Amino acid sequence: MNQCLKCKSPRLVTGKVVGTRGQAIFRPANLRFLSLTLMGGVPISEGSFGCLDCGAVWASTSPEKLRDFVQRNCKQTSDGLTA
Repeated sequence: MNQCLKCKSPRLVTGKVVGTRGQAIFRPANLRFLSLTLMGGVPISEGSFGCLDCGAVWASTSPEKLRDFVQRNCKQTSDGLTA
């Protein structure tokens, strides 16, 4: 899948959803070595979705907070996106 499920944008960041202190966060891949972050990711909204047919699961977060976190804490590629 190379585009956003909601808006079809090709600007995607890979990562994983992890639980911390009772809250889910999205932790982008390619965090810089020794990146100093208190949360280690971006908080995910409480509402998430799951498809009963294909099993895809997704949630959302603030796009501004996600862009800011990636710019400050992740390695960048030549096109400005994380690998």
